[in-house]
Amino acid sequence: VITYNAVISACEKGRQWGRACALLEEMPSKGLIPNVVTYSAAISACEKGSQWQKALSILQNMQSNGVQPNVVTYSAAISACGKGGQWQKAVQLLDTMRMHGVQPNVVSYNAAMSACEKVGHWQTVLNLLDQLKCDTSLEPSLISYNTAIAACAKHGQLARTQELLNDMEIAGIQPDLATYRTLLVGCEIEAKQQHSSPFSFDDTDQIFQKNQHSSTGSTIDPMAMLKHIIADMRERQLSDITSFKLAIAACEHAGHWETALDLARQRDAALTKHKSSFQHRHDDTYRSGKNSEGLTS
Repeated sequence: VITYNAVISACEKGRQWGRACALLEEMPSKGLIPNVVTYSAAISACEKGSQWQKALSILQNMQSNGVQPNVVTYSAAISACGKGGQWQKAVQLLDTMRMHGVQPNVVSYNAAMSACEKVGHWQTVLNLLDQLKCDTSLEPSLISYNTAIAACAKHGQLARTQELLNDMEIAGIQPDLATYRTLLVGCEIEAKQQHSSPFSFDDTDQIFQKNQHSSTGSTIDPMAMLKHIIADMRERQLSDITSFKLAIAACEHAGHWETALDLARQRDAALTKHKSSFQHRHDDTYRSGKNSEGLTS
């Protein structure tokens, strides 16, 4: 069994889900009984191969064969459902875990949140994050917050992303480059929504649409938030070309050409600094190499 587990695990890492499943099905004919490690590795292989139906089939078979899934097994199955766009099944598996006495961990929650984020169910993502926070034995991770921020930012909930950033600060979790990029995408989407032409030409309809938007989501100024994000990134030395592109795109939609021009200058200055730093490192390496040659000759 140990040998099969190792080979199936190797197939999983090599994204050979078909071979992993074939090995699992072969074991009984060899007089071997798969254990929880075997099934978990096979389900994980299916997850990496985006085979959610097969993953759930293996999960069902292992339970029928009297093998109790553990948190690793369920987390892999949840992730498989997420990759297959099956967000409802992913969330249901969290409930199934609890019913069978298996406590979800942060990985389980993150997988379910990711499944919901992929299909735009930001409300469910926030609900799952709240459940995670309420579990006194667990703490949300950077991935948890990044997933929630992505879900909100992509669907016009910029004010909620600010709340999530505040929660991260309270929890002592530092945003990373992925966090900031997602926030900049949210600023671009919000700027586009605030400056798009209304569908109706009637003034009353226009006022109603604006009020409707503000009551359902973000009322935050995207340009004010953008400037804060860029300043924070600069302070933490996390700025990159992609971030500048996203920020400039947001300025374009908001009609802030002065800010866009300033960001373009900052981008060019950062590029020049990067090239200069690279050249210095290259020169130092070259001189070091020449000195080594002199010592050995």
